[in-house]
Amino acid sequence: MKKTKKILLLLTSLLLTSCSKGVSSLTESLSTSSGDSISSNTSSNKETSSTYNPVIIDKKEDIIPTSQEVTFESLFDINNVLNTEIDVDSKELKKLNEDYKKYKEKGLKSPIYRLAKSVTIKILINENVVTYTYYNVGIRMKGNTSRTEFIDENNNITNNVHLKLSFEETFDDENYYLKDEYKISDESKNYYKDRKFLGMSKVDLRFNHSKDQSYIKEYYALRMFREFGILSQHANFSTLKLNIDNKSVNYGLYLIEEPLNKTFIKRSLSSKDKFINMESYDKEKKGKIGVEGAKYGQLYKASYGVGSINGAPDMTSSDIKLFGIESVNSEVPPYELKSNTDKIDHTLIRNAFDVLNKNDSTLEDISKVIDLDYFLMYEALCTLLGDPDDLRNNYNNYALYFRRTDGKMIIIPIDKDREFGIANGFDPTQKAMTELSIFSSRVSYGEQKNNLYKKTILSNNVDIKKKYIENIKKVMDSEWLTNEKFNSIFEKVKNHYSEFVNTSFCNVPFSLEEVYEVNKSNMSFKEYREKKLKTINNDISKFNKSSNGELIKDYKEFYLTGTFDNWNKTTEKYKFKLVEEGIYTLTMNITDNFYFKVYCNDGKMWLRGDNNSLLQEGGDNMYLKDKDKNVTFKINTKTGTLEYTINN
Repeated sequence: MKKTKKILLLLTSLLLTSCSKGVSSLTESLSTSSGDSISSNTSSNKETSSTYNPVIIDKKEDIIPTSQEVTFESLFDINNVLNTEIDVDSKELKKLNEDYKKYKEKGLKSPIYRLAKSVTIKILINENVVTYTYYNVGIRMKGNTSRTEFIDENNNITNNVHLKLSFEETFDDENYYLKDEYKISDESKNYYKDRKFLGMSKVDLRFNHSKDQSYIKEYYALRMFREFGILSQHANFSTLKLNIDNKSVNYGLYLIEEPLNKTFIKRSLSSKDKFINMESYDKEKKGKIGVEGAKYGQLYKASYGVGSINGAPDMTSSDIKLFGIESVNSEVPPYELKSNTDKIDHTLIRNAFDVLNKNDSTLEDISKVIDLDYFLMYEALCTLLGDPDDLRNNYNNYALYFRRTDGKMIIIPIDKDREFGIANGFDPTQKAMTELSIFSSRVSYGEQKNNLYKKTILSNNVDIKKKYIENIKKVMDSEWLTNEKFNSIFEKVKNHYSEFVNTSFCNVPFSLEEVYEVNKSNMSFKEYREKKLKTINNDISKFNKSSNGELIKDYKEFYLTGTFDNWNKTTEKYKFKLVEEGIYTLTMNITDNFYFKVYCNDGKMWLRGDNNSLLQEGGDNMYLKDKDKNVTFKINTKTGTLEYTINN
């Protein structure tokens, strides 16, 4: 009897001035900073409210321009220049810092907003500077690995952090604030709780954490997704200054983004943008699928769970514990519901995952719960952008939306800060994703588990692969994959903001030239584009030449190398035998635990595996636990698979 295992490869007042005065006003507002650090004798926040005077929050009328129409689109128009200033007391920043440390000790991320006295956003539109000022705004950290302490014991600002601003925070949630820590009247609370800035209750501010010298790769990626019909967040650039007590900190250049929430769906579907198979918001809110009476479909932000609700959002399970909303103690499930949270219903997402993971589910079955046309364009873009930290490569940085019109799932990209060769600090392929096949079944740390990929572009279905390739070629043939388009946006941003990137908190120079070093620095757009397109064109050529539409490996001869104890003791080579076109076998006796790699005849590695007995294109070594057996290995170069059969 034989046992066979198959492993698949793997963004005051209205000021009307001349254009020069407008630019001067924006420049002066930032350049008058008296320093990059602050000091104060303010004590840090304590556990009891009796140690400090309560903060009194009185209603203060915001300054919102009315004599000139400014739209949401104006804020996110790359031709307009933005400046953001946040006035905040040092004691509030100390509280923010203490919140971070307290939650970090618990393995959690602080959800607590602290009080900014005001936020002023200036927008230079043509020859006019338009100024918005909002009082009593919430401010907190955002992000995952970027969160850190940012103020020392002497109240000196020490680090950049991503920030989230909330215009509707009322500072009265007893789960987060001490009794009488903040005192706000009912009149003030009613004024602030539904306040919006150009239709947004919140905005995100993100610094150049990945040290991208072009500064524009994340912005560029988000624009590309929308250009090709995929919902994505709007973004623009803004200088950022913190006015703290009597001093200022020049934080330099930030990205300002619209937040991911239910009104993101409304804004997107109410815009002039055309999205794949998406109806207008008017039709979407009248849809019948999902929560009865709701105006939005089910929107989930997917990320690795926080706290005891851990797990990777890899779509492999419909376990109810994986879905929910952020809890009072700040635990976050892998799939966090962002809409319709007053009547929680996870039926649609669980059903979609059940269909994906059913052994005998077909593409027709999957197409009833997931918009495959949308998915294939999403993935074509992701393939070209080369993000090692996205859904396909790390089960991360995406959102899911289930439409009210038909209940089908679509994918929304978020946190796109590792595109186009950004490899600083995270470079799992060691080549900034440039040599990864469009049909690769590897992920950053192992083998692909997500059946949305395994049953579509990684399957043997030629038609769906052809559609995937058609989408890739459509993007490749567009202006968005040209150096000229990228350089034109780079020059525009550089001209707007180059004088603001020479501070101690923003010291990455503007440049189109970067010297790539594995895991340490980024690849330039030009170099990334050249290498990535070479790999993709080669993959497409192989696909087109194959008789059955499968990816063909160019190798004619293979050998297996391994050791019975460790790699340094003994290494033997075994040649595979060609038994039929594209099929190679090797039979041998295994007498102990056996690690192995498979090389092609030119010495380049073709396959290797990890210690979970799963093969991938790169990674650690294959660990075969079966021993005292006669084993036959079979490589199929057409399908990109390896089987091993234990002969009893």
